[in-house]
Amino acid sequence: MNEPYDSENFCYRIDARDCVASVDTEWLNFNGHPSRQRPPISIWDYISGYEVRHLFKMMFDTARQKKREVSVPFRCDTPTARRFMQLRIEPLDDGCLSITGELVHEEVRNRVDLIAEVERDPERFLEICSWCKRVDLGGDNWVEVEDAVRELNLLSDTSMPTLTHGICFDCMERVEDDVANG
Repeated sequence: MNEPYDSENFCYRIDARDCVASVDTEWLNFNGHPSRQRPPISIWDYISGYEVRHLFKMMFDTARQKKREVSVPFRCDTPTARRFMQLRIEPLDDGCLSITGELVHEEVRNRVDLIAEVERDPERFLEICSWCKRVDLGGDNWVEVEDAVRELNLLSDTSMPTLTHGICFDCMERVEDDVANG
């Protein structure tokens, strides 16, 4: 999870094989320079979690097959800000897609080390929703990261749990509905 970046938008394009074809400067600032990897650079190298991959595949397929824009809200938080964003996937020629993330609203907050680049405990895991950034405390109890830190008493720990990415039921349902009903 990166610190805030200067732009309110980032954009990249993927080809029909879901490989990154081009990126803008804001994408580079946000994700790091893709030339560190050997081509072709698959978009799937940047998307983790079975459910999250499923949703992105569904969005990509809908944009390509129905030749229409797919637009869904998501969060892209930093340790010091909640960032409410809109993801737009637009079909281009030959199965290519243009993918834009637009900052809609940002809320400053006190630093939350749970989502910062800090030392992680490789033996402990917490699942975070890739869409809303809430944390699963078990039994479908998804809470904001600040609440998770407090409820799990993470401030007393010397290292934070390792975060895994998934998607909560509320977000899964909302995104599937947004894609289906366009």
